[in-house]
Amino acid sequence: MKKKVLLFLMLFALYLSLVQICVYADDYHFRNTKWQMSVEEVMAAEGTYPIYDTNEPPLHAIGYKDNVMGKNVYITYSLLNNKLWKTMYILNEKYTNSNLYISDYKAFQRILIEEYGKPTSEDIIWKNDLYKDKPQQYGFAVSLGHVSYRTVWKNTNESNIFLTLKGDNYKINCTIAYYSIEMEEEVKKWKASEQKSKF
Repeated sequence: MKKKVLLFLMLFALYLSLVQICVYADDYHFRNTKWQMSVEEVMAAEGTYPIYDTNEPPLHAIGYKDNVMGKNVYITYSLLNNKLWKTMYILNEKYTNSNLYISDYKAFQRILIEEYGKPTSEDIIWKNDLYKDKPQQYGFAVSLGHVSYRTVWKNTNESNIFLTLKGDNYKINCTIAYYSIEMEEEVKKWKASEQKSKF
């Protein structure tokens, strides 16, 4: 009986983790937030004070730590003119075996496919073929910047979603980035004005 209860609790905890990483179209775009929320609304949705808060108008960024699918992650929220337009999960695990980053990437990919269906594109991009014939060294190849992984879902739940694994100088980053489709033009205009201001 105790084993059944323990198994139920473990499965329920896993379910809660999956809910965190997946977004339900009828409710939210990312976790408990919706695009164009204000920073005050985002902080209220998270229910706790961020670990960092950077405000350089018109940009504002806040970040949190959490555990998703048993993995430590950073969570970032980016706002333009106090409207949420980008969010991210950033894997915060340190492995001595670099292949474990690829395993995490594939685990995130499976969950996202379950939630959003077949991706728009899925790419493994080799810039240097040195380790291409040595699968046991793929993680190391990522850390050198020799190969990167990317899976994309376009026009999904009013969002574009990018799952990325890449590295350089022996460091590896695995991220899931969500972008507001509705905010695309406003973000493009701001970036263009920033470029013009440099001349």
